[in-house]
Amino acid sequence: MWTNVTTEASPGRRVYSGMAYDEKAQASILYGGGWGVMGLRDTWAYNCSSSTWTRIEVPSFPDNGLPFVMSFDSHAERVILFSWGGTWTFSSGTNSWYDMNPTTGIPGFELGVCSFCMAYDCESDRTVLFGDSGGRAETWAYSYQDNTWMNMAWVDDGVFSFIAYGDTRGDGAESVSPLHEDIVQLFCQHDPEFVIHTGDMVRSGAEAYQWDDFNDTISVLWNLEIPMYGAPGNHEIYSDGVTPPDEGLVMYQSFFDYTDVIEEPGETELFYSFDEHGIHFISLNTATDWVGGEGYVCATEQMEWLEDDLAEEHNFTVVFFHYPAWSVRLDRPDRWAQAESIRNTFHEIFVEHGVDLVFNGHDHLYYRTCRNGTQYVITGGGGAPLTDVQREGTVWQDGDVGFGEYHYCIAVLVEDQLDVEVYLLNGTLADSFSFEIPSLLPTTTPTTTTTTAPDSPGISAEMLLVISSPVVILAIAIVMIRREAASDR
Repeated sequence: MWTNVTTEASPGRRVYSGMAYDEKAQASILYGGGWGVMGLRDTWAYNCSSSTWTRIEVPSFPDNGLPFVMSFDSHAERVILFSWGGTWTFSSGTNSWYDMNPTTGIPGFELGVCSFCMAYDCESDRTVLFGDSGGRAETWAYSYQDNTWMNMAWVDDGVFSFIAYGDTRGDGAESVSPLHEDIVQLFCQHDPEFVIHTGDMVRSGAEAYQWDDFNDTISVLWNLEIPMYGAPGNHEIYSDGVTPPDEGLVMYQSFFDYTDVIEEPGETELFYSFDEHGIHFISLNTATDWVGGEGYVCATEQMEWLEDDLAEEHNFTVVFFHYPAWSVRLDRPDRWAQAESIRNTFHEIFVEHGVDLVFNGHDHLYYRTCRNGTQYVITGGGGAPLTDVQREGTVWQDGDVGFGEYHYCIAVLVEDQLDVEVYLLNGTLADSFSFEIPSLLPTTTPTTTTTTAPDSPGISAEMLLVISSPVVILAIAIVMIRREAASDR
């Protein structure tokens, strides 16, 4: 039975405020809201035993960013608040709000067209957030201990997964992009089996100290024992001007140790192949062997090795290298010519031998196109200065997907299907496509679903699932998180 316990001394009329019961204070904490054109930033505590509201004077408070949602983390003994103003916590011990300012994986809902609900799951020690924004429903989990948000769409029961990304070099005096370490932290939440890097890892690969800087930004990979398989980019050759250019990619080869996968005659750290869960992976070197006036001329040693490798029977083949075969980079006809040279070298061979998926870099953007049954993906959003795509006057065709945003790709193998998803740094799913991999059939058929990145024209939107009850979503999400926490233990 509901009882009206309204008192004279109470918060004023408002909408979109947040409220949660604080077990430590044994009171319900209410924050903010709005009424008319006013944004309210006051904090109140309600004691049910005495039926009294008390306004709490606080030194700082969350920014206005309606709506507010709150829940109580009983392990941390803090109230967790989420809104457009960010992620905040309230301590009844100090009567203070604290801006948590998580740096990675922040939920990215569309401003002004959203609704949220939130609850704390004590078993997984996570705060679960469900939001519906602009026709997109998402579930996130927040860990106070780690101060990180995680998009629960990333949690899967796949056989194995791997990451593909590239172009992490720095700009100006920076060896490596300052964003790179954040991106690595983000994709490590997927617990990939290994990582593919499509090149341009550092600004000037001839300089030894830049590889030390790069190593620092991927230290989490080594700590988690996640291997990285790379392909050299043009910046792996460059120097700062004092050291001669590293035309032989000596520094690159000394940094990586691929002895665990280099097994076939002729393979080196510059081109090699390996197999994982029935998928064949090939890394190629396109950083060298550029001839003025002729473009890219693949070294005979590499081409002969590649043809022999592809001639073997493979169920599904992924190839990765730096220079793209199809370029739509804005206002760069020179890049378009480079891409034409690359595709004249490799595309016919790939089609002949049924290569399924190709990852490239060099252009600092995302671009996906399907040509003669082969999916080509430029994943150059690893931290280097971004560029945009150009549709008119380039090789862009209907059905292509492209945008100039920082991102990474995660591929997950589930039974006989490989699902590839592309995430922006705010956790938004920007593109997705999949391949069916029937083990008894010689060919594969890619099927595609595409979702929309914010402010990315040309990406069609498809709503895959609509569930009207946030409570149902929260219940499902808590089950998922508990399963993940149990597997971690």
